[in-house]
Amino acid sequence: MPTNQEVTTIAKEDARSRYNETLFTVDIIGGHSGQPWKSKASHFRLVHVPTKVAVWTHPKALPEWAFKQQEVNGNKNSEDRTATWFVDDIVIPAEDTDLFNREGKPEEKVVKPMNFLFKFAELQLLSLQHNAGLTASHPYATGPINWPFLLSGISFWTQNETRQQIYLIGNIVGWWTCVVALSVFTGIIGADLLARRRGVQPIPDFVRNRLWNSTGFFFIAWAFHYFPFFLMSRQLFLHHYLPAHLCSVLVTGSIFNFIAGESINFPVSAPGPGMRRMPTTHSDVGVKAIIAAGIYMIPYLAMFIFMAPLTYGTPG
Repeated sequence: MPTNQEVTTIAKEDARSRYNETLFTVDIIGGHSGQPWKSKASHFRLVHVPTKVAVWTHPKALPEWAFKQQEVNGNKNSEDRTATWFVDDIVIPAEDTDLFNREGKPEEKVVKPMNFLFKFAELQLLSLQHNAGLTASHPYATGPINWPFLLSGISFWTQNETRQQIYLIGNIVGWWTCVVALSVFTGIIGADLLARRRGVQPIPDFVRNRLWNSTGFFFIAWAFHYFPFFLMSRQLFLHHYLPAHLCSVLVTGSIFNFIAGESINFPVSAPGPGMRRMPTTHSDVGVKAIIAAGIYMIPYLAMFIFMAPLTYGTPG
């Protein structure tokens, strides 16, 4: 918290006698030894040497009776984020003409020539380093364990006067259906492996192959897009799960086709010359599956209409 120490100026003739009281250190945030101090780009803290107090000011100016001046105080916590400054403008007094001679010409930066592959590798490395550095807390950051269950979303924009808000949230019916489908697929595969170890084949081979190759591929894609986030220590949000959610939707469609139909469309392509013709089968999901899909769409669309004012920022 700010202290009752105030920052003020002294007369020019007292500068020598009170020299030690005028010493400050410029601590560039995130800087290193020998780093240049740049206006606007370099954020810094101004720390008083004798008291170790950082220069700090209020977010608002003083009222009319104080001519709306900006009061400058000291902050004992020199690491406080509110004690951060940057140079907005350089004011040169008319009598201080020597400043122009002391500035000199800026050093020209030499651009290092690089081919495309080196530039691409450097860009990827810098992107990874930047993402790894995003470790600060955020009110809408969530862990990967929450994403499939849609426990919370992300607020992008809020307008209190008109009660409008844009909030990233998925369709709860659809997301939880995907969770059930992933669980069902895991259970089917586990039961099939256990049954075959006992000499029982509950699923025909051509249906089993389609389940393993197609639905299994979608399941692996979901896992590869989801589980690596558990190893990351950076800020994570719900939108990081969207590629994995798309894969889980494909798993859901495959599982529905597996449950509704007793067979599959097989083979998937016409035989070429010299190839043995495979027995042809056609998948027939039946009228019951179409009716079940239509009934499922009722709560799905109802949830979409219910959440639309929140996700699209319309008043409600």
